Amino acid sequence: MKEAFSYGNFLGEDDDWKNNKDMSFWTKDKIMEFFKDYKIFYYAEKKYIKDSSEQKDKNWHVFEVYAQKGN
Repeated sequence: MKEAFSYGNFLGEDDDWKNNKDMSFWTKDKIMEFFKDYKIFYYAEKKYIKDSSEQKDKNWHVFEVYAQKGN
């Protein structure tokens, strides 16, 4: 039986919300370690400025991962 795919967005350490203690922030190394037993089909690290629902011109730092757990 094939394992299901996993998709996730993870906030990076350069995100404006990095000081929020109720949130988790990731580095590329942490992402790669977390997905070490997965086959990664898509990976992207993005940094951009865009409004959020609470903040104008927010600095975003996002990792996007689409992966499948290995056998």
